[in-house]
Amino acid sequence: MQVYRPRRLLGATLALVSIAGLAGFALHMRLVKSFPAEDQVVDQAPADIQLWFSQVPELALTKVRLLGPEDVTVKVAKAVATDDVKSVKLAIIDSLPEGTYSVTWQTASPDGHKVRGEYAFTYSPTPTDEPGEPADQ
Repeated sequence: MQVYRPRRLLGATLALVSIAGLAGFALHMRLVKSFPAEDQVVDQAPADIQLWFSQVPELALTKVRLLGPEDVTVKVAKAVATDDVKSVKLAIIDSLPEGTYSVTWQTASPDGHKVRGEYAFTYSPTPTDEPGEPADQ
C-alpha cells in the first residue's frame, strides 16, 4: 500500500505552477530596451524614440504618445520598422523644452496579444558659458 504525503505533493504542485508561470511570462511580449532609456537624463534633445521588444511587434498596432512638461502632447511621427525586426522607431517632430517626458506605448505581438507600458526620461541640456566669460579649460 502506497502512502501519499500531502507536503510532498503540495511542494511538487507549487514547483510545477511556478515553472509554468515563468514559462508563460517568457512567452508574452514585453519592452526590453528603449532610447531614451527609462529614467535616463539626456543633455541633448533626442531626435527620435526607439523601442525594442522581446518579440516582433505588429507595426500597424503600434502607437506611441510623448507627453512633455506639464503634460503637453509632443508631436511624433508614426512608428516605423528598423533593421532590427523587434524594434520600432519614431521621429520627434516638435522641439523639446527642458523637462521630464513620459513615453506611453502600446503594440501587439504576432499572436494578437496586446501589451502597453509607460516610462519617463528627462531632457536637461548642459549649461552654456555666459557671454563674455572665459570657458573652463
